[in-house]
Amino acid sequence: MKIADLIERHKKWGLNVLGFIRPARESNELNARGDALDEKKILCDIKNLPEFVHHNVVDEIIICLPGKNVDEIDYLLSFCEEEGIRSRLALEYYPMIIAKPTLEYFHGRPFLTFNMVPDKNFELLLKRVIDIVVSIIALILFSPLFLITALAIKLNSPGPVIFKQTRIGLAGRNFTIYKFRSMHIGAEKSVANLLPLNERDGPAFKIKDDPRVTSVGRIIRAFYIDELPQLVNVLKGDMSLVGPRPPLPSEVEKYEKWHRRRLSMKPGMTCFWQISEGKQKFTFPEWMRLDLKYIDEWNLTTDFKIMLKTIPKVFAGIKSLI
Repeated sequence: MKIADLIERHKKWGLNVLGFIRPARESNELNARGDALDEKKILCDIKNLPEFVHHNVVDEIIICLPGKNVDEIDYLLSFCEEEGIRSRLALEYYPMIIAKPTLEYFHGRPFLTFNMVPDKNFELLLKRVIDIVVSIIALILFSPLFLITALAIKLNSPGPVIFKQTRIGLAGRNFTIYKFRSMHIGAEKSVANLLPLNERDGPAFKIKDDPRVTSVGRIIRAFYIDELPQLVNVLKGDMSLVGPRPPLPSEVEKYEKWHRRRLSMKPGMTCFWQISEGKQKFTFPEWMRLDLKYIDEWNLTTDFKIMLKTIPKVFAGIKSLI
């Protein structure tokens, strides 16, 4: 039986096989094992894999190549590591260990799972439970503040109360992020004219005393009130309370290879960078390294520490208004 068929039947993994990647040289061993490629389900050649991954949502890549394809296996494992994509390698084809491997068996076939994030399924489940419970409670508690903020925005400038924007989430998924509108209508269209004032390096864009920000927007930004609607994103599962900040599609397009691994964990409302002193002076690579440090060392204790350190940062916003 083909491995692809076994994967589809193995409900515990919850995977849906998108299709196959054609190796540079196909092997008779694949045919002998009954794993010949279905021509109708070939997604791309191995050389075009980066382009396919960057334009499609891919959660895992399962490698079923014989040892003679060592170069391609090396390439696929390195590619998955750079992209932050989980990879599985069928050991009956080629025994190799990199990254954070865990050994799994199903239907008598051994697999190594290479996790780009800590393999802590129970803790990750608890993280999701905490996200749901806290976001529901926070939405209820902050509902009066939501109403006051919405009224202030409406009275201050024309336009919608909620600002919606496409961001990139887990494994490159697009989602709509929600924020209280803090800028004048059409602010995004004027970015090109303000690029000479950009104070950030890399793909990020940030300027001090942004002329696009409204008077009410300046206040709600100082106290991070504009971020509160993202609790809805957390409740929906697009985001977590803690995690790397969700980037814009235009930023991801300019990522270097090693930057993309930050997409291997669900984005959050707060993170290491958010609570760091002098964060505005951080270079883009330093910011990325902080996010990767969070991913590599993640545990619930770290999340609680970040959330606790975020609270004084919110109240310190008054200083920026004086």
